[in-house]
Amino acid sequence: MAAALAVGPGAAVSHRGAAFLHGLPGIAPRAEVSVGRQRSPRTLDVLVHRVTHLDAADLAAATGIPCTRLARTIIDLAGVLAPAALEVALDDCLSRRLTSVAYLQRRIDTVGRQGRTGAGTLASLLEDRTGAQPRSQSEFERRLLAALKRGGLPVPQTQYEVALPGGRRAFLDFAYPEVKLGLEADSYRHHSSRIDWGRDHTRNRLLTAVGWRILPVTWDDLVSDSAGLLLVIARGLRQNPRYAG
Repeated sequence: MAAALAVGPGAAVSHRGAAFLHGLPGIAPRAEVSVGRQRSPRTLDVLVHRVTHLDAADLAAATGIPCTRLARTIIDLAGVLAPAALEVALDDCLSRRLTSVAYLQRRIDTVGRQGRTGAGTLASLLEDRTGAQPRSQSEFERRLLAALKRGGLPVPQTQYEVALPGGRRAFLDFAYPEVKLGLEADSYRHHSSRIDWGRDHTRNRLLTAVGWRILPVTWDDLVSDSAGLLLVIARGLRQNPRYAG
């Protein structure tokens, strides 16, 4: 907080400082701040990045400290971390489902790739993950959406972004925002450790705290008991008059 205040209005903790605030693994805290091109006082012991693109979509607060959102933080980290450390930070965010490959790719396109250090490395890492996970996800999504249509149920939004307390973000596999009902496709979720399992539960508790109900959906649900699954989803949707009947 002292570093952001010292740099002046519009400054936000970024890069490794923001990574530490967001709880990314293996990154030590550092007084590192991003600010626009406006004049600001020179400060000792604060690494200042002067940027041309830092809008509201890039800004949040963590424990009350103004900082870059997680997606922007990952994009910035690409310029200051070794590829191996960047990969660890990226996979941590994806495993906790705090951001998504598609959203990161959109934000890179928005803030620009040309002249941005590490943009190629991050793009390559995202491309690798685009080819790995969505193949099974797309099959799950295809079957789920087909089952919903057969059952006469509305089509949910996919990869829906939800604001969580403390400026965090979560992405739901499938969502009905009108009734705050989320469907999580457990069939292609990978919990590589007990830590990942615990983080998912923490994330779901935060979603519940802001009024969302999360319904896990497995491959067996789709294949063996799709009628039962559709009945549960339909009951959840009836809480909104739009879907009642």
